[in-house]
Amino acid sequence: GAWRPRQWPRSRNVYQDDALAFPNTPVLDSFNRANEGPPPSANWSTMRGTGHTVLSNQMAPNANAVQGSSWSVLRFDRDQECRFTAAVLDSPNQGHNVYLRVQTATNGDSDHYEVDFERQIGNDKVAVWKEVATVYTQLGADIDLGGELAAGDQFGASVTGSTIEVWYNNVSQGTRTDSEVSGTGFIGIVSGTDVPRFDDFGGGDQSLLTISRSHVSVP
Repeated sequence: GAWRPRQWPRSRNVYQDDALAFPNTPVLDSFNRANEGPPPSANWSTMRGTGHTVLSNQMAPNANAVQGSSWSVLRFDRDQECRFTAAVLDSPNQGHNVYLRVQTATNGDSDHYEVDFERQIGNDKVAVWKEVATVYTQLGADIDLGGELAAGDQFGASVTGSTIEVWYNNVSQGTRTDSEVSGTGFIGIVSGTDVPRFDDFGGGDQSLLTISRSHVSVP
């Protein structure tokens, strides 16, 4: 028969978006400075109680009651994240709360999402909440962490579109979906007593991230 050139296998170029690790935004405040506050600096505002101070290079509640502080120097885009290190844990049945999309920096009861890392007797848990028009609603069931929170752990959360994701020591613990608090907003911390201490507060716009892409050769 007639000679034909050999047909070599052909491949096609495919690019996939690689998953981004958490966190993707910088530390905003390390609290490594002289004692001051409340608030911890001019970049912060008090949004519950009398807020927080800088005490011995950590963020500390200003009183033995619910205290809240927002990073008010910047209002972040709707896709945002927030995190901190729990240098000293609060008492059992108390929360260490991450706030996202806070609509008014000086009002912790303005519309927002809230991720509550709470100590329990036994396995600790996380609950995701929204507050809209001063009404709290839990989004889904509690998330069982399968163990106990420890000093030095990192608590975080992100919101992308209508998806709120919970991050514990930079590992995703699950997501919840809601679209009622849909705009830009502030991020912050809320604590329950005067016991806990916080460090390395970070967060910001996810819209500033560059998606990592890898090449995959597919026969």
